[in-house]
Amino acid sequence: MLQDLRYALRTLRKQPAFTAVAVLTLALGIGITTAMFSVAYPVLWRPLPYADPDRLVFVWHRIATDGMRRARISAPDVAEFRAQATLFEAFAFTNNVRDVALTAGDVTDHARLGVVSSNFFSVLGARAMVGRTFLPDEGVIPAAILGDPAAVIPPTALVLSHELWSSRFGGDPTVIGRTVQINGAPAFVVGVMPRGFEVPMPPGVGLARDVVAWTPIRQELERFRRAEGLRDQDSDNTGAVIARLRRGVTLAQAQAEMDAIVARQREAVLAYQDRGVRIEVASLRKDAVAHSRLLLLALFAAAGAVLLVACLNIANLSLARASGRQREMAVRAALGAGRARLARQLLTESAVVAALGGVGGFLLAVWAVPVLLHFAPADVPLSASIGVDLVALGFTSGLTASALLLFGALPAAAAARQTGVVALRSHGVAEGSPRAGVHRRALIVAEFALSMAVLIGGGLMVRTLTALHRENPGFRSSGALTFRLALRAPDRYRGPAERAQLLHDLAQRLAALPGVEAVGAVGGLPLSGVVWTQPYGLEGEPPEAWAGRAADFRVVTSGYFQALGARLLAGRAFTAEEDLVEKGRVVVVDALMARRLAPQGGSVLGRRIAFPLDGRPVTAEIVGVVAHIRHEHLEQDGRESIYVPYRQEASRDVSLVVRTSDDPGSLPGVVRREVSALDPRLPAYQFRTMDDYIRAALAPVRFALTLLSGFGALALALACVGLYGLLAFTVGRRAHEFGVRLALGARPRDLMRAVLAEGGTLSAAGLVIGTVVSIGIARALTGLLFGVRP
Repeated sequence: MLQDLRYALRTLRKQPAFTAVAVLTLALGIGITTAMFSVAYPVLWRPLPYADPDRLVFVWHRIATDGMRRARISAPDVAEFRAQATLFEAFAFTNNVRDVALTAGDVTDHARLGVVSSNFFSVLGARAMVGRTFLPDEGVIPAAILGDPAAVIPPTALVLSHELWSSRFGGDPTVIGRTVQINGAPAFVVGVMPRGFEVPMPPGVGLARDVVAWTPIRQELERFRRAEGLRDQDSDNTGAVIARLRRGVTLAQAQAEMDAIVARQREAVLAYQDRGVRIEVASLRKDAVAHSRLLLLALFAAAGAVLLVACLNIANLSLARASGRQREMAVRAALGAGRARLARQLLTESAVVAALGGVGGFLLAVWAVPVLLHFAPADVPLSASIGVDLVALGFTSGLTASALLLFGALPAAAAARQTGVVALRSHGVAEGSPRAGVHRRALIVAEFALSMAVLIGGGLMVRTLTALHRENPGFRSSGALTFRLALRAPDRYRGPAERAQLLHDLAQRLAALPGVEAVGAVGGLPLSGVVWTQPYGLEGEPPEAWAGRAADFRVVTSGYFQALGARLLAGRAFTAEEDLVEKGRVVVVDALMARRLAPQGGSVLGRRIAFPLDGRPVTAEIVGVVAHIRHEHLEQDGRESIYVPYRQEASRDVSLVVRTSDDPGSLPGVVRREVSALDPRLPAYQFRTMDDYIRAALAPVRFALTLLSGFGALALALACVGLYGLLAFTVGRRAHEFGVRLALGARPRDLMRAVLAEGGTLSAAGLVIGTVVSIGIARALTGLLFGVRP
């Protein structure tokens, strides 16, 4: 074996061009495939870092009046599930993410706080790295305090993320027990989660990925209830539900039990009948990554196609090289080397190439993965755990072995079939055995077919991106800067009037800045993932008539539509007076709702619609109609929209839009100064332009387009190199034949035409096959396409 290895190294050194091309080609294929595996594996296949993760499920509402979209579940419903479900071990609840002011020492910064049930971490089976997670009764407020509005709420427990612990507390393990302030209220640190801890969730529901701390739900909601003057803790108490199944329970069994529970609720609760409520039990892992699954699988398959083209290319080069060594092999056979010995020698040479390519590919993957993450969509779940690790190293080793079999088998088999006497009689004028020639041509056709299929996939993404760019989102994204405020301090902004006054004063200050054309505020920006839906109907209609109707609900100030660049189609927008004084209820609706309320094209101005707010029905007069804005997705119209004056439903979490004739990127520093001038303790954060939101919405398509096009171009380049090598080898082997033909009167152009015709025929055959294959690929990619019919 060592003799074979020494001879292989000596032979490869004598042929540096072949060795360099083969190693580089294989390194590219293995590196790209390993990099995509390193991205896809943690998201799609690696077991979650929890105890028995396969028993974890999401429990969602699906509501017919909301198009059967996934919906959060209320706390009372979760209590019903706990009381009636027997196949579930426990239910955990995650409420809204709070944007808070976190004060540690003398420093106050914005932070995103996850509000969860006290059993949240125990249901997941997640342990703290330092300290502990919440105790079973953590956050429970004594009845005496609940009954006394003047009683002081006890300090809340706080679990920190590793990121916050490292950045704000310097990784100090003695932080356990330390008191900090959340919006001015005391909280004590009880634990720190491990690095990269994340609960994967579908976009737009549950906990956001940028949560940096967690607190028990009951205390936080009691503070919210007191601040808002609400009657009970169930107000604003909906969320994502994570449950743990009992051992041996299947998803189908759990779903059947939840269906039975909801059937009983439907009989008892009229609203459930009206809205067509259904319950869905879904695997936590599969549901959380479903939105990224097709994208990652498509890119992983494309990377695999590049590796396959690389292996076919090396196999072609190796066949040509083996044909050129016929006499060498014949001499060795004549001297007593058996067929197995000859095949082993060629396999050893291929193994050296594979090993060098594998090492180069792994190093390429180490460099490529951070680059891929930089350009990947922000909503790829579990991205903190993505990296090149021992699993990736094992995958690279497996790829290297597989590649060796792919490109080393044919040359070794050809050597094993070598007939020494025939080869010794050959004078090198033939191309090699007919079978070898067929193999080389078939490999070239396969290379072009694969590269064409991947390139067409990239072309489909180009058409998708072009179609999305042509879509009108309903607003002008250029020239608009946005930022967020969290009006959650316990000693101020307690009522709608105070919050509305702050926004009014801030809008006036910002509007006075040079270049600023308009300023407005909204509860949730388009394409930001903030969703609030409400059923609605016409005034006087019974609630059962609202079935099938659900509108996107937004609270806005008078300057919002102008600042966003949304066109007013009829009537008026809200007035500055309505920003500050709550008069009669009025709303602005969008064009989709106007068409639904007046399908014959009549005016909807002056008509009154009804919808529930805070558990009570309200009616409001329609005073204006604006163009439809795509709030959730660029590629879908989505729901109709209702806009309500901010003063009437004054959200504590609010986004502001500043339209400027200058560069929006120059404004954040000035805006921060203006906010600080009004309230030094109020942080302005998450500065983004509306163009940023558009780019984020297009990020999955751009990512797929870039990689598919790049992989396809690389595969095509490798195929062209392979074709060139085949034609060069053919011309070299047929030099004697061509000389004879020239001597007999053939013109050089005729010989050139014959060679090019062979190359053109092979490439054309591959391109045709690739085009046919791409039809199936287009159908498989339907979930990623828009404006393209497979």
